[in-house]
Amino acid sequence: MAKSCDDGDIIKNAAEGATKGFLDWSKEQVLELVERFKNGSLAFVGNKYTISVVKEQLKTGEWDISSKYVTDKDFQMLIKMGLTLRRLEKDKKHEQLKDLREKIHSRYQAKGLHIAQFVQRKLFSAYLGIAISQIDSIDELKIKINDLLINMDKYVKFIQEKDNVNLLVDEIKTSIYANQPPTFMVISRYSATKVCDNVIKKLAPVIKDYSFERHDSDTKDRTYFLTKNEQERID
Repeated sequence: MAKSCDDGDIIKNAAEGATKGFLDWSKEQVLELVERFKNGSLAFVGNKYTISVVKEQLKTGEWDISSKYVTDKDFQMLIKMGLTLRRLEKDKKHEQLKDLREKIHSRYQAKGLHIAQFVQRKLFSAYLGIAISQIDSIDELKIKINDLLINMDKYVKFIQEKDNVNLLVDEIKTSIYANQPPTFMVISRYSATKVCDNVIKKLAPVIKDYSFERHDSDTKDRTYFLTKNEQERID
C-alpha cells in the first residue's frame, strides 16, 4: 500500500554519502541521518513532535489489543497513525494534525487515510466489540478484521456535507446487496451528520434485514452501524 520503503532510502542515502565522502557532511546532515535511522519506519512522519506522540501510543491498551489481531505492517502503521491523529486532535494540535493527515494520504492514498480516520474516531475498537459477538474463534476474528481493512470501501461509507443524499442511498444499497456484510458503517462528522441522517431515513425502510444503531461521540462524530439480523446470518 505504501509508495516506498523509508529504510531502503536511508541506506541508499547513506551509501551515496559515503561515496561522496562522509567528512564532507555537515553536523546537521549527520544528525539528520542518525535521527532517521533512529525513527526507522516512522521517518516519513517528519515532525519530531508528532513522532514522539506516535511512540506514546505504543504504550496504550488499544494499541496492545489491536496489534494482537492485526499483523500486516502497513495496517499496523495505519492503526498507529489513527491513534496519533486522535491524540493530536484531543490536544488541539491543529497544525500537526493537518500535516499528519497529508503525510498519511501521500504515503497510503485515500484508502489508508480512511483506515487511520476509522481508528481515530474509535470505530475500530467499536467494530472489534461487534465482531467478537459474531465469531467462534480468534483466527476467525483475525480474518474478519483483515477483511475489513482490505475491503474498507465495501463495509464503510464516509459522508461529507457536499454529498448527494440520493446518490449515497443508491451506493450504499448496491454495496450492501452485493457484499452482504455482517456489519456496515455509515460515518459522518459535524455538519455532514444532517446528510447522514437523511441517508439513513431513506435506507431504513428498504434494508429490512439489517438493524440500525446510532452512535454519537464527544467529538461530534455520528456513526450508524447497520448489523445484519441474526436469522439472516444463520440463513
